[in-house]
Amino acid sequence: MRRSTLERPPAVPPPLLLAALRPGMLRLAAAEADGVILNWLAAADVPTAVAELGRRPDGFEVVARIFVCPTADVGHARALGRRLITTYLTVPAYAAFHRWLGRAETLDPVWRAWAAGDRRGAAAAVPDEVVDALVLHGPPEDCRDQVRRYADAGVDVPVLALLPTPELAAGGPAALADLIARLGPAGERGAGVNLTDRVVVITGGAGGIGAALAYRFAAEGAAAVVVADLDVAGARAVAEAVGPVAHAAELDVTAEDQVRALVADTERRYGRLDLFCANAGIATAAGLDAAPADWDRAWRVNVLAHVYSTRAVLPGMLARGQGYLLHTCSAAGVLTAVGDAPYTATKHAAVGLAEWLAVTYRDQGIRVSALCPQGVDTPMLAEGLAAGHLGARVIAASGAVLHPDRVADAVIAGLAEERFLILPHPEVANHARRRAEDPDGWQAGLRKLVRRLRS
Repeated sequence: MRRSTLERPPAVPPPLLLAALRPGMLRLAAAEADGVILNWLAAADVPTAVAELGRRPDGFEVVARIFVCPTADVGHARALGRRLITTYLTVPAYAAFHRWLGRAETLDPVWRAWAAGDRRGAAAAVPDEVVDALVLHGPPEDCRDQVRRYADAGVDVPVLALLPTPELAAGGPAALADLIARLGPAGERGAGVNLTDRVVVITGGAGGIGAALAYRFAAEGAAAVVVADLDVAGARAVAEAVGPVAHAAELDVTAEDQVRALVADTERRYGRLDLFCANAGIATAAGLDAAPADWDRAWRVNVLAHVYSTRAVLPGMLARGQGYLLHTCSAAGVLTAVGDAPYTATKHAAVGLAEWLAVTYRDQGIRVSALCPQGVDTPMLAEGLAAGHLGARVIAASGAVLHPDRVADAVIAGLAEERFLILPHPEVANHARRRAEDPDGWQAGLRKLVRRLRS
């Protein structure tokens, strides 16, 4: 580089960025260049690469090319991602890069199949988690949030490598223009909820999604996180783990007087309540033969608890002209829960209530989101699988079973966007669309899955 010359040198020297994959080249970039270009790495890999740069001069830029497939068609995104990964990561330099990043054991079957000339076998050997980490997919807003994780990890300039999608193929230039807008800043939808200095109450907070929300809200800078649960020992354990901003409370969400007392106590302690997460829920794993007591309890926990909490928090929120209600409703509220009639009926009611609240109170400053995850790694699903319940088996067979932390990620993104439906599983939007457009076909497909699981 020092010995090369240009016939017409520019008046202002352009910045020089060096593409680098491993420690030696990364250190060279920091020493000699104005920036570094990273490629084919996950957001979680960025700190590893950036650490090798060491001390960098002022103005040094970290650029990352990020592959983005903005579609709700998970199958399309993963199939395309597998083809790209096997094409790139079998190149010796990229293979060495991912060995250095710690993926040697995970990708070894891919490399062995490729070396043997088995291209299809190599693609099939790429695990879903590797595809999902290296090729971002989902609705454009979710992709944007995933790109933000690269920035949070140390990338100064994300460069999006946009991949083809069914939506782009069908929609043409107009779809591309809309996609670019949706991948950009949030725009005029509203400021959303910034968790910094907010006061939050979470019911069902002793485990699963509720506990994950407590940890994440505290990490986002909440001023106070009230962890409420009937299992007060579990709530205390979560609150202690979260830290000094958290406070545990014993709560039966089906007792309206207890809910009102909790809200009043929170407002007395902290002066306000900004976000109420009605997260407690129960399943029955029963059909029409469910006992009357089971139908009654499902109705009280999954629906009336949302009514009680909303009644309790609305006066204070309306007086301040702002507030946020997050209701955990489940994908069963927009689809169905095979094998659990009370759960399906009450979760549909919960979504209906949330929508009514959004329509009725949005103009008065009250925002509402319905959280509708599909399979989540919680005790509710684990117990159903252990007992062999059909509904739990259908959920496990219908898509990824997410860690509760992934659901918390989706909640943070959804609150920031003020989205009514927060769908941690993007495929739920596809299922709901098909269900609306062709209910007979959708039901037939679900019955086919049930027959297969029963056989």
